[in-house]
Formats: sequence, structure tokens, C-alpha cells
Amino acid sequence: MSKKGVFDIDKGWSKVMREMKQAASLTVEVGVQAGEATKDGFDMARLAALHEFGDSWDTKVTHYKKVSAKGDRFLRKGRFVKKSKANYAESFNSTITIPSRPFMRQSYDQHKDELERFMQDVGDRITQGKLTADKGLDLVGQKMTGIIQKNIVDGGWAPNAPGTKAQKGSSQPLIDTGRLRQSIRHVVKPK
Repeated sequence: MSKKGVFDIDKGWSKVMREMKQAASLTVEVGVQAGEATKDGFDMARLAALHEFGDSWDTKVTHYKKVSAKGDRFLRKGRFVKKSKANYAESFNSTITIPSRPFMRQSYDQHKDELERFMQDVGDRITQGKLTADKGLDLVGQKMTGIIQKNIVDGGWAPNAPGTKAQKGSSQPLIDTGRLRQSIRHVVKPK
């Protein structure tokens, strides 16, 4: 005997709907996550913001030198010495300026169309049941992380000031130890 009526045969639709609902409740954040510090204790997220937006501030600078016993000339060809070795100091006010090097904003702006296509593809794969929402957003985060890390190296940034170049031994902006670039990460979390 055959049964008559309407039957609901779920061929995966409920799973797709769960994943779409899950995707709508999640967000992916890409950048330097809070809580990581440089080797001297400076917050990496703050360092990233300083480079992203630039800044300028006034400070007092003191240079220490060694003067001959007669006081008629600088020793060590006038080069600076440690405060403990100096017998002469000169102080002056200076403005320190770090130009904006918007490595995150530029990364998004230059790759917006590519990222939108990628996110559309990820969304399609989620609706087809080929990808979970968590994994899809993780893939989007990985993609953007890679774009930002590459842009730090290849971004065409304003050059380092001569003093910065001399101090770190490189004219490459945004890269000293590589720590900033390595700190670019993504996290998938609830909205």
C-alpha cells in the first residue's frame, strides 16, 4: 500500500541553512591582534596603528660627545658617545615624524575586486554544502593576511629617514626584524 501526501526529504538543505546562519553570526578580523609586544615591550597593535596612520610628536633630544681636556675639539671625530663616557652634552627640541604607510588599507583597496570575487566563491561553496562557515571565513582571513604581508614588503612606502636608516641598517620601511609582518593574523569569531 502506498502512502499519499507530502513528504519532506532533506537532501542537505537544513545543513546549508545552518551554515548560512552560522556564517551570518561570525566575523573575520585581519591585522595585528591585541596583546603581542615587541622585544622592548611596545604593543604590536599600537606599532601597526602608528605606521598605518603615521604620527608626529615633539621631543627633547640630547646628544653626548667627548671633548678634549683643553675643550678645543671633539674627540672620536665628533661622533656621539654614551652618556657615561661624555663630558659634553647638547640638547634641543625636535619633531619626530613617522609618515603614514597604510599597509592594511592599501592592501584592501588594491585587492578589493579580487577579495570580493574570492568571498563570493567562498559563499557559493558554503551554500552548496562544500564548505563550512568557519572554514570559509578562515580561508578569507588567510587570503587577506597573505595580501597584507606581501604589501608590507612590496608597498612602495615613503623611505626611512636618514637617522632611521643608519640605526637599523636598512632603507626598507616597515621591516626591521620582520616581527610586524609576522604579527599579521586573522581570527574568526562571533559578531
